[in-house]
Amino acid sequence: QHTAQASNFRGLLAHFMMIVPAGMSRFSTVVVLCLAAAADASDVKRQRISADRIMRVEEAPSRQHRPHHTGGMESLSLVDDIGHDLGEAMASASGLVEDYRREAAKVASSPAMSSLTINSTSVGFPCHQPVYASDIPAGQNCSAECPFWAESALTDEPCTFRCVRDDECGVWGQGSQGNATVADSSGYCRRCYSSACNLCHSHEDRCVDCITGYTLTDEGACEHAYSNVRYFSFSLLAFLCVYIVLWYIELSLRPVVNEEGVKLGLAFRSRTKLRMPKVIQTEDAEGAPIEISAQGTAPVPDEQQETRPLWPLTTNLMMEPAGGPGTTLHFRFQMFWIIWPLIGCVTWAVIANCHNPDLLVLGLKEADSPKDLCRVVDWGHRVSLEAVNMKVAFCFGLYLITFLGSIFFAIKQQNYCQALDSHTTMADYAALLKGIPKLNGTVPVETQLTDLLRAETGQPVVGVSVCWDILEKGALMRDMLEADYEAVRRPEPDDAPAPPTTPADNAAPAEESQPPAAESATPEAPNIEVEPLNTQGRSLSPMEVNGWRWKFFGAIDRVFLTIVGVPNYWEKHKAPETMIAEMETTPYAWVVFGSEEARDLAVESFEQRNGVKWNDSLLELELIEKEPESVRWESISQPTSGQPQRIVKGTFHVLGALLGWCLLFYLPYAFYQSTFQYDANHQEPSGTEFTILGFVVTGGNAVLYLICAIVADEIHFHFEEQKESFYVAMYFMAVMVNVVLDVAVTGYISYLVMVNSGAHTWGGRPLGDLTTLQEVVESYPIQKTLGYLLFAYSMPATFLTPFLIEPVALTYLPYHLMCKIIRSNPYLQKWRAERAMSIFAPMDSGRYGDILVNASLAALILFVPAGWIVYIYGGMFVSHVYIYIFDHYRVLRCVPGFTFSDDTIDMFAWKMTSVVSAVILCAILLKLNCNSDSFGCVQGGWFCVMMLGAFFGHIVVHLFIFNKIVPHLTASQDNRATLKYEQVAPAVAANWFTVNPGYCFRSKYLYKHDPPVNLFVRGKEHLMKANPSAGSYFEDKPATPEKF
Repeated sequence: QHTAQASNFRGLLAHFMMIVPAGMSRFSTVVVLCLAAAADASDVKRQRISADRIMRVEEAPSRQHRPHHTGGMESLSLVDDIGHDLGEAMASASGLVEDYRREAAKVASSPAMSSLTINSTSVGFPCHQPVYASDIPAGQNCSAECPFWAESALTDEPCTFRCVRDDECGVWGQGSQGNATVADSSGYCRRCYSSACNLCHSHEDRCVDCITGYTLTDEGACEHAYSNVRYFSFSLLAFLCVYIVLWYIELSLRPVVNEEGVKLGLAFRSRTKLRMPKVIQTEDAEGAPIEISAQGTAPVPDEQQETRPLWPLTTNLMMEPAGGPGTTLHFRFQMFWIIWPLIGCVTWAVIANCHNPDLLVLGLKEADSPKDLCRVVDWGHRVSLEAVNMKVAFCFGLYLITFLGSIFFAIKQQNYCQALDSHTTMADYAALLKGIPKLNGTVPVETQLTDLLRAETGQPVVGVSVCWDILEKGALMRDMLEADYEAVRRPEPDDAPAPPTTPADNAAPAEESQPPAAESATPEAPNIEVEPLNTQGRSLSPMEVNGWRWKFFGAIDRVFLTIVGVPNYWEKHKAPETMIAEMETTPYAWVVFGSEEARDLAVESFEQRNGVKWNDSLLELELIEKEPESVRWESISQPTSGQPQRIVKGTFHVLGALLGWCLLFYLPYAFYQSTFQYDANHQEPSGTEFTILGFVVTGGNAVLYLICAIVADEIHFHFEEQKESFYVAMYFMAVMVNVVLDVAVTGYISYLVMVNSGAHTWGGRPLGDLTTLQEVVESYPIQKTLGYLLFAYSMPATFLTPFLIEPVALTYLPYHLMCKIIRSNPYLQKWRAERAMSIFAPMDSGRYGDILVNASLAALILFVPAGWIVYIYGGMFVSHVYIYIFDHYRVLRCVPGFTFSDDTIDMFAWKMTSVVSAVILCAILLKLNCNSDSFGCVQGGWFCVMMLGAFFGHIVVHLFIFNKIVPHLTASQDNRATLKYEQVAPAVAANWFTVNPGYCFRSKYLYKHDPPVNLFVRGKEHLMKANPSAGSYFEDKPATPEKF
């Protein structure tokens, strides 16, 4: 396909290759001169001729195991590499060519050479002659007598091939590998396709001996000894899937008896979403008119003040604190991890393209045949060594960007949070009172402490919100207080549905069958449930409506209703007076002052007096700025001294869940992976296997997500920020342990299989002969396999798949199923229908953990061949852009309203980036060790000590900087509120009294406030009534629900 001149020149060299060995040294001189002349004539650097290939020509006579024809074939491969540029070198080499023309003609006419032609690739290679893989020209076939290439099994002939007959495949006497017994149509002797086979049948595609851990079946296949575990796991999963599908079909066929409950629930669902705050008009300290809201002094147009609409989708969540300052910090954190992979991807693509484009495909090249595999391994090793310094420089730059960038952005985040804290909120008026003795619920503790503090501090005290020990009763109290809203339910907007009634054919009229909760309760056993009745006045149960199907499928309904917090309809409860008598105080209470200045003066007074005595206890007043919604009122009764034990217990629960998932799902998959030979005959996992891995990884991460959330809740932290920070750390660590274990187990199994199959590294050295851990990890076959595993684990299994499933699994699917459950269940009326239709997945801080896991996986990819860098970092960039867009929409439209009041969680996440930086540092050390003269070589146990020391040493330095230096680099601001409590409280539904279920319960049943302080329930703010004497000021109109 080249010019005629170049073709003639190749013809001359084709004759020269047939010269006897005695003339090979002179011939190699001709070749070198031709190459030099070609380089001078064309000046094209893309034709790279490696020195080791030139040396093979010089050393050809000394290789006794090679035939004379090998040098000729090698010369032809040189000619093919040079291309048409060699034609231009003919003039400068013509003198030497003429000297050899006559000798070449004599050799060409000899009988031994009669079978050879000018076109080398069409010449059949002779039988049983060994040839090194890199010396075989592309497309070279064996002769018709011996049409199959067989890899040599001799230890001194690594990556050496012979041409054999079909009946000689696997015959050791011919130097062929004993397990490659099958003559494949592709022209190679290959191993049998029986997975996990140790010895294949002679000339049949079946196994006669399996590797350790597998048993041979009658059909000649290998089956794992624990394959029953895999069958059981997937059979169980299949059974659950079939059961759920049948349940869904049955659910869709149920009669519709509660359509009004669905409409009421959907209206409530819409009102619970994140909405713009109520804005009121007031005056500042100088008498100037201002507008204030729950989030400060942000003005809102008048037409939006009436209905508190949803935040517009165009809201910039990196600037607008919808959901509190913590939300803004969260989206700025996400933006950092969008820019980070983009920098890594673009930088490496430019560096690799300028230095050596082969780096962009290093570790990605496939081998279509055993000889191609040998070539790829040698090529990969050579390119990796050449690029060590370049990759180390890239990793070091990325390390500095990650380490220094996290410090810089953390400082920026703190300064921005302080600027947002200039808004006046409920946190500006409260201080934490500690040291309260244990008292009975019948004691009016709130009023006694209010009078005491007014007298002792001389400051205006709005009230005291005592933290009661209601860990076991809190959920029941909330149910009873929420049911009380039915007695004060106001008309909905015109476009909202009317209150539900039971079906006419099954129940009495609505006014008879739906009595208010307060009227249905008796003093001995109040029943907060409003049960639908049939025509005989008896309770109508789901079993009566849906018949036998409820008996078999109702369990799934109850699971969903339990998750969203709908109580069982048959439960009866104690009288409120009895429940109050059983209440006990905790050591804590929140004191609400009339202004921020009054609070600060009261705290200063307590500090000067070293506390105040009351009921033989020393009371202390501490300044802790928290929002009311961040206090975990049910958990605050648990002493902090027991948290370490609960943390240890929760850690074991997470590890147990991780172990269970690995045993039931991941380990069977790993065993399945071990059945592949990982050779050049496509005996390695395909796209289907990686898809299965993606679902296994996604499922495992989802299980860890739920378990970590449950564990964080059961530790009973006193504040939501503490719980969320622990949850992020636990989830991140659990997933990373899962990643390391999964990759290590699968990589080790792959290593054992490759050793068993005779795999070798560069230079033909058997993989099993490597003695150190670094040699094994850095061998090209293992590097290539680990790269595949990390890529399959990362993209899309971890980077993208969970977030593509999340909108369906956590948003649409629960909404769709609950609509069907409510419409077929007459019990789900009024507040129960609203509770059942509540949004399934509230906003939490789990996304911090997701992003940190993705960043850590991107850092781990630096340990494997560089060809994966662009794909991993590019994939991470695309997935994080999608996550940002999805979270933007999710916060504004798909989650219930929330408040992230400060930067606690964000700062904790920045500290966790130390793991990402530490992983990058370890990758740098691994690439430098034994690969750089200036670094040296650390081996054995000291190598592990070096890596672990660098990892944990960086984490210690990182945390020291964040705990001791970063706080001093944050600019301090004076953000003292000038407005009084009674000016701000009318705009805030969630204040220190309305969010405390114990206070609201006592307000109604002990103090008999009229109206009582209503419990804050998001979505029911319009049902709240103001009572300034009890600390409640908020009233509002109902927000307009969305159209579903």
